[in-house]
Formats: sequence, structure tokens, C-alpha cells
Amino acid sequence: SKVVEAITKPLVDPKYVARDQERTPAFDIALRNINEKEYQVISRHTNEVIDSIDEARAFFEVYPGAIYLQQGRSYLVTYLDVHELVAYVQPLTQKPTYYTSQADHREVTVTHVLPSVHSPPKARTNRALVAAKHGRVIVTTSVFSYHKISVKTGYVLDTVPLHLPPIQVQTRAFWVDVPPYVQMEVTRRGLDFKGGIHGAAHALAAVTPLRLLCDHHSDLATECPNIKENAKR
Repeated sequence: SKVVEAITKPLVDPKYVARDQERTPAFDIALRNINEKEYQVISRHTNEVIDSIDEARAFFEVYPGAIYLQQGRSYLVTYLDVHELVAYVQPLTQKPTYYTSQADHREVTVTHVLPSVHSPPKARTNRALVAAKHGRVIVTTSVFSYHKISVKTGYVLDTVPLHLPPIQVQTRAFWVDVPPYVQMEVTRRGLDFKGGIHGAAHALAAVTPLRLLCDHHSDLATECPNIKENAKR
């Protein structure tokens, strides 16, 4: 019949490509990241791999002492091997009374200021115009401790130090050079200069999606100043 003939006729149109219906491309391509390195999460109870985490997220989710949730079950991270890219977890028999949250700081180092195609946008202050810039940067993130936070009250029960290597990523950034007189005025008034510019950075990141197609939480981040840093920024 014509139906059978149409089904058995070879497909010669080069615009179409046959693929296995049993396995979709989503199984082979991680949509959340493009990093080739991944940490394997292994249960010490069964010695089986229960999950895999992108290298860039491992220090935020499977650091030693973290409470890790997988498939509705809670695990305690007992060891993180940064050389073999393996995190060992121990299943918890009871629901934990606390959850964990890492503490980190982020430092941005400008490597190259890119020229602007158009006139750089400027913000007016009471003394002068301040130009915004953009360029290539190296972002260094250090996870230095984690908090145990009570599930019931939300209070921090304990803070545990961590000794993990820093994470470096090359990307692009935009920034505004704050004039020295602004820092002098903020200091004169007894206000927190670093806290102020950090809050301003979050404000800029929050309004950026109004002009650019991006997500505030997953695509943008701000520099988190190190409280021990005294370097001139």
C-alpha cells in the first residue's frame, strides 16, 4: 500500500537526521553548565555514585561537613577529594536538626579594559560624572567556612572553618570607578564604605535584567569584599 511504501522509503532529505528514540540529547548534555570536570558523589553505605556535581559548584554543595540532599534523602559529606574529584557522603538515619550554608568571598581582578563602541554611560554625582567600564576579569572565589543553621529557629549554631583551594574563572564584568572623594566623605560620616559599594553593586545587578536578557540569580554575581583585605581597589 501507499502507507507502507511511504514508511519504508529511505529518507534522503539532508535537513533531517535520524536519532535513537530511546535516548534524548538531554542525557548527554548538561544544560546547567558546560564544565567538563565533575565531582562524583559516592555513598559510603553502598559505595555507589548517587550524583555528580559540576566542579564550579562542588565547594558550595559538597564541602566536608555539609548536609547534602539528594532524591529527598539527607546525607552528611564526610570527605572531599579535590584531586580525584570525589565527594564521600554518609546517609543520615534521622532528619537533621540543622542545615549548612557556606561562607565565601569573591575577588575580581581586571586583566583588560575593553573599549566602548558607544559613549560610556555616566552617573552624575554632586561633583562630577562617573563613567562605567567593562572588560575581561579573573574572578577568584574562596570558600573559607560554613554555618550550621537550626532548622527550627534559623539561628547559627556553629561556624566551622574550611581549607579549600580558591576557584578561578575568567569572564567579563562591568564596573564603576568610585572617586576617592566619595570614600573620604563616607569615612568622614562614619559609614561603612565597603558595605556601601557592595550594596550598590547588588542594586546594579538587580536592575540589569531590565535592560539585558539575563537572570539575576544564575547569570550575574557581585564582588564580595574580603574583610581581611586592605588592598587598594
